[in-house]
Amino acid sequence: MEWRSGARVALMIVASLLLASLQVTSGQEGSKRTDQAAVQILDRVQSDDLLGASRMGGSSVIFAVGNHGAIVRYDGSSGSLATLTRSTGLPLRAIAFQPGTTRALVVGGGGHAWWMQSNGSMSGLPTGTTMELYDVDWVSSGTAIIVGGTIPIDDRPGEGLVLRFDATSSNFTRLPTPSVHTQLYRYGSSPGGEVGYAVGLDHTVLRISGDSTDLVQHDRTQFPADILNGVAFRNDGRPFFCGSSGTVLTLDGNGRTTVVVTGTPNRLFDIIWDPTSDTGLLMADSGLILRYNGAVPSIRDVSFSVVSTHGNFNNLFSASFGPDGAWALIVGAKGTLARWPDATSTTTAPYDNTVVYLVIGTVITALVVLVVLRLRDAVHTEELADAAKGRRSGRSGKRAARRSGVSRSGPRRR
Repeated sequence: MEWRSGARVALMIVASLLLASLQVTSGQEGSKRTDQAAVQILDRVQSDDLLGASRMGGSSVIFAVGNHGAIVRYDGSSGSLATLTRSTGLPLRAIAFQPGTTRALVVGGGGHAWWMQSNGSMSGLPTGTTMELYDVDWVSSGTAIIVGGTIPIDDRPGEGLVLRFDATSSNFTRLPTPSVHTQLYRYGSSPGGEVGYAVGLDHTVLRISGDSTDLVQHDRTQFPADILNGVAFRNDGRPFFCGSSGTVLTLDGNGRTTVVVTGTPNRLFDIIWDPTSDTGLLMADSGLILRYNGAVPSIRDVSFSVVSTHGNFNNLFSASFGPDGAWALIVGAKGTLARWPDATSTTTAPYDNTVVYLVIGTVITALVVLVVLRLRDAVHTEELADAAKGRRSGRSGKRAARRSGVSRSGPRRR
């Protein structure tokens, strides 16, 4: 019976560890709730899905654009928020202010692009295409890159579209993308503008430098994301890409993609980096924000914030940092507008999946111990049953021998 006593002791130890880990997890959940206060929910001034955001020059003013043509202006200094006149009625998907100016390049549905002034007035630009335009970023003060395209339909392949825009002449030039057969959703330029990357469907990562475009080769079977939605450069020039299933990729020193652990399966829609520090923000579905704080992102550098508007956890599509990197405006579905962090809160709770792994490991260990106990009990019960059966068989044999006059020791004496 010693083995049973030892197993019970082991089970008690496992139960204690499980209780302790659950208490730690409970405390961690409390930290997450505290961190929710670090996100200031701004008044929802309209119901449009806000898809892009950009800060104007050296100011604290950020503009956001929406899928139904909305334009929202937020002043981070005064906290004022206003919806400007909808000028187009067409989808507005991305906005990027020209460096050193108060005007922005806006792109959207049906190949449309516009100059937008600081008062929200817009004037159309001839792009020469009717393909969907999804993102824009400036590579210099006078040159921008726009990406978009079409998706594959039946037997017809899709097309990836890359346009270079010259702000002086207002001319658009299409760059060759012979190897891209699907839409490109996001584009990000390096801090110096020497190189940029576009991402899209089917794990596509396209390197753009000058007039040349090249697909980044990587083993797509290793990555769960079919769609890459975001791209941004860290201050040291290292690019990061994000997508569905919580996937974040970056490039190693040899230009190969490698996975960065996020600790979440949520869809990631965009990633931005603070130009003055190593802080990065990832916008996800269900109102989730991931914050990286560290030169090399790892699981211990991640903290969570949750954005809830009117009880709804809406998808968050994009964001833009303020001038000093101390705050960011986050935009999303159904007019979601949030400032991170809340000006009245300065604490951010760390998130560490080690706790989760401890709980899972402890539960598995407890289950294994219980299974072992059951198996040992079953074997012991079977042994007892066999012994009882043997005793019954022995008694039956003696009775039969008495009836036949023969015992196990020989013929019966008279």
